[in-house]
Amino acid sequence: MKAAFIHEQLEYRLEVAKDGIRQGDLLPCTLLIKNHDAASKTISDLRFELAYGETKAIKEKKPDAFETVASATLALPIELAPGQQHSITWGCQLDRNCAISEKSKGLYFLYGRSSGQLGQQPISVQAHADTEAILRIFETSFQFVLKGQRSSKGWFYAKLKPPTSKRFSMLTELGLGFHFENGGLALCYNFNEKRFESSRMTTGVNSKKTAVDRHIAETSYLLSGGFINQEAVEAEINQALKVAAFEL
Repeated sequence: MKAAFIHEQLEYRLEVAKDGIRQGDLLPCTLLIKNHDAASKTISDLRFELAYGETKAIKEKKPDAFETVASATLALPIELAPGQQHSITWGCQLDRNCAISEKSKGLYFLYGRSSGQLGQQPISVQAHADTEAILRIFETSFQFVLKGQRSSKGWFYAKLKPPTSKRFSMLTELGLGFHFENGGLALCYNFNEKRFESSRMTTGVNSKKTAVDRHIAETSYLLSGGFINQEAVEAEINQALKVAAFEL
């Protein structure tokens, strides 16, 4: 990923030497600054940081549109003679629970002088590899269909549609939350179910929501080499579905 802009005769070039970015990844970054002016430049207010921003606030240029997540260590001030350039390298470490990219919000690299124009480079962040592997098990072994995903307050949420089988005939939707913590993965199952209810006068179908919180240790769901232990994950999923008690 590359981006660049020029402001007040200073050229800023950002390069991130990684594609297919996921939660928890290490991003090798380089920021190159070149002085195109005929006079020397002193930069004492350089910013090079990872920030969280909401699209609407950014478009409206609100002063609080961005929230800083991490910053590169900078040796300031930087003195640049005419034609001289300066390079800054940064190994930006994404948190395993960082926000994924969504249409309305996401992570950005901000770079440039705080007293002038800042480059705003969005980065496309996908779910953690372990999370995606577990979701694939829902799809392949249990025939659920992924309908959507989002981030909120350090959690990754997936919306899943159940298969049209007798076992899941009372389930209308499964919301599944993921959060890495305490040497493992916290899972929050939110079941939206149909329930038949009857009284002396009427019989009808109402909706019911059931939440099940579980935790699976990394040593249980991962094999050596970082591969998913499919058998252990399938057992975990089956156990959660039993607790939800929506089987006929």
